[in-house]
Amino acid sequence: MIVLPAELGPSYILVNVAGFELDVVEADRSIQEMGVVVGQEDNQTPVFADTMQYMVVNPYWNVPESIRNKEIIPALQKDPSYLDRHNMELVARGSDATVVDHRSIDWDDVDAADFPYAVRQRPGRSNALGQVKFVLPNNMNIYLHDSPADELFARTRRTFSHGCIRLEKPLELARLILQRSTDRSPDDLDEFLATGREKTIKLDRQIPVYILYFTAWVEDHGGVRFHPDVYGRDERLRPQVETRLAPANPSALDRKI
Repeated sequence: MIVLPAELGPSYILVNVAGFELDVVEADRSIQEMGVVVGQEDNQTPVFADTMQYMVVNPYWNVPESIRNKEIIPALQKDPSYLDRHNMELVARGSDATVVDHRSIDWDDVDAADFPYAVRQRPGRSNALGQVKFVLPNNMNIYLHDSPADELFARTRRTFSHGCIRLEKPLELARLILQRSTDRSPDDLDEFLATGREKTIKLDRQIPVYILYFTAWVEDHGGVRFHPDVYGRDERLRPQVETRLAPANPSALDRKI
């Protein structure tokens, strides 16, 4: 649970996890909107507020240790060519990130709990983060990013990620941020993408980001839109709501009726 400020700011990004949607809001008006993919039921996207500080074009995907241990190492033990086929590499831990030849390792003897190397996926269109990611540093390692799995945005229920937020129109958001939060031109994005190299762009004007969970949403015209409770959070709150709404003296209420 988070406590929202009385004023969200003159401009901000709002993600409604239950609605699978993102809005860029400026002067109380949505100037850009898109669908999102959020965390699976057992890897739920958390509710929190933070500030977007930079974006990365052509990002490496530094595979989380949990995914490395549960998915990638078992896959390598079955198929040593797994890293090659997924454009991945092993790197030594530390600031230099020296690339290690994965063919020199006997994968049958690897213990995931003691494995000394990290796994990352090189930049490219098949990269799990796509062509751009947007970073709001937080201890949960949650960020917004592109995705090569465009077909998922045609689904009604979009709970497919490990917790991060995948964007339907990431390049449109990147161009808007370049225009509104840096001294660069939106057209610079094409130049950055063409290099194929990772590039970090610090935002001159940081952007508040609110990642929230609303199953009911009031529209500007006054109507109410309802979304499915994909994480079952409303059901867990039901007993508290019923307790708070219960009359203080039920017997007195019965006499009045």
